[in-house]
Amino acid sequence: MEKNSPPKRGSLIPYLLVAGVKDLLVYLEQALGATTLLALDAPNGRVMHAEVLIEGSMVMMGEPPEGLDLMPGSIYLTVSDCDAVYARALESGGKSIMEVMDMPHAGERYGGVQDPAGNIWWIASQIDALSEEEQRRRIEAGMVPKPKF
Repeated sequence: MEKNSPPKRGSLIPYLLVAGVKDLLVYLEQALGATTLLALDAPNGRVMHAEVLIEGSMVMMGEPPEGLDLMPGSIYLTVSDCDAVYARALESGGKSIMEVMDMPHAGERYGGVQDPAGNIWWIASQIDALSEEEQRRRIEAGMVPKPKF
């Protein structure tokens, strides 16, 4: 990427309004391997706007301006080894929402971690390429696990 050249952005980018963005940026770098692209402080020292890149996708965030409430999100993240990333997310200070488990109806394995700012990250890996028809068949056959939250 050329200096001063903005990264390529998709047309849909999650934007999180959370408290403690500076701490969240550190967590995302440690837990999910995020790269912070931009962090702009407001005059009051809070992070007005930040952008990170995670597995090739951008997530934006900021601390809400006066008049807006916090708005953490729930984000689905596909990685090559969800077990390792899930473990790293917990070691970095995340809270388990759902332990990693096979989801045979979806051909995936995933678990959920809540970050220190309250966002939930569903960390997933594909374990089997399934057609929509096969997913429907597996759901009808009762191949949907019952996770404990």
